[in-house]
Amino acid sequence: MYAECVPVILSNGYALPFADVLQWEAFSVAVPVADIPRLREVLERIPAPEVERLQRGVRLVKRHFMLHQPPERLDMFHMIMHSVWLRRLNLRLDR
Repeated sequence: MYAECVPVILSNGYALPFADVLQWEAFSVAVPVADIPRLREVLERIPAPEVERLQRGVRLVKRHFMLHQPPERLDMFHMIMHSVWLRRLNLRLDR
């Protein structure tokens, strides 16, 4: 992300970080595990305008993956805190 490379997600059903906030399809490519042997072919078939669109998406979201000291607005620290805050509603304590 720091180098503005388009992430390639090699997974079937992986829960992506910050998926409740970020639209991963706007800046990454998802490739099923079964297509790993053909990964180069799959990636080469992505049209150049689509790659450019994905790279623009990476530029827009990369600040959310940067860690600063002290934390800066909308950086990774704040994204993690936001995710924890959203999940507080799903937390149930046994009494």
